[in-house]
Amino acid sequence: MGMAAGSFEQWAERYRAAAAADGYRIARAALAGQPVRDLAAAARLLVEATITCVRMALGFAGVGEGEQRAGAFLERQSYDPTLSAARYLVTLEAGAHPVGRLLVDGLEELDLVELYQQLGFQALAIRRTRGEPLQPAECEQLEAAVRADLFFDYDEEQLELCVEHDAEVLRLRIVERPWTAMSAGGQGVDEQAEALAEAWLRRHAPPPADEDGAAACGEHGS
Repeated sequence: MGMAAGSFEQWAERYRAAAAADGYRIARAALAGQPVRDLAAAARLLVEATITCVRMALGFAGVGEGEQRAGAFLERQSYDPTLSAARYLVTLEAGAHPVGRLLVDGLEELDLVELYQQLGFQALAIRRTRGEPLQPAECEQLEAAVRADLFFDYDEEQLELCVEHDAEVLRLRIVERPWTAMSAGGQGVDEQAEALAEAWLRRHAPPPADEDGAAACGEHGS
């Protein structure tokens, strides 16, 4: 991991304590609008999934090169993004449901291919940590960074990147070809997406006493 395991565990306990002290309000807000059956359980799972994502990110080249660099990355991972010195909040999504949040100054801090292969997320939602608008040129640079990372290992016959953005959020959906998950079977989109995100959370976050998860997603892009 490039740093003492104890340092990570101490950070993780502080992260959990901050979430509990907040009553999981920030985690609940991140799940707003999602078809969750148990919001409290889903918020706790999001916290645990984020801790898993941070552990993974620390283990990959770019972050894991040296204890000092890894420590600086870990220091930026605040439960409350507005308290972090990082520029961007990067939310990993299964469907449209957040399944992990990482705070970075630039996307070069993340090995997106490794995270994609190990965690199986389907989209990135990028926003400023304090809610400032994203500038058009900034969105283009962020999109280019994601494309450069993903398509270094994949080609466009394997993956499609669908881009959506508004003033505050740049969302990049990673679509594997052929894309059939949302049309297979007899379930509706909400039921399929909820099952997908719940399976992701159960796989990557050790569930608390109450366990649940959820999501909603359709394929569309611009």
